[in-house]
Amino acid sequence: MPYCKKCGNRISKFDVDRCPICGEVNPFEGVSSETIEITSEVNEDTDKNFKPRKRQTMLMLFITLGFFGIPFFYLHQKKIAIIFMLINIVGISAISFIFSFYLQILVPFAILIALGIFLLINTASGLYMYFMPNLKDGRGEFVI
Repeated sequence: MPYCKKCGNRISKFDVDRCPICGEVNPFEGVSSETIEITSEVNEDTDKNFKPRKRQTMLMLFITLGFFGIPFFYLHQKKIAIIFMLINIVGISAISFIFSFYLQILVPFAILIALGIFLLINTASGLYMYFMPNLKDGRGEFVI
């Protein structure tokens, strides 16, 4: 139990406004009975650049333009977008090389097979991120 700063008697922690024994206002040192509003809403009028990112748009970008890292650019994650784009380019090239030279498949068909494999990988990545709870973009905003 706390003590009053004026009379020194033990008082209840609920007597923040006034000591019941000596009548001292604010008997606890450094404790205020005022409350502060800590919740607020986002005001879209003050932030003109605020545009919530959508999961459906992100998924469609993964399916259609995932090879170029566009979904990560959409989520304002530029470093990850560049890395994802390089992984796609190197992976498609490597798989095309493997299919065309080692398995003796014609080069256009090898490229189509590699593109199909990476289309499935990009779609799986998009579905994973679509169902990820509490997904945030590069600015720290939740993706809706």
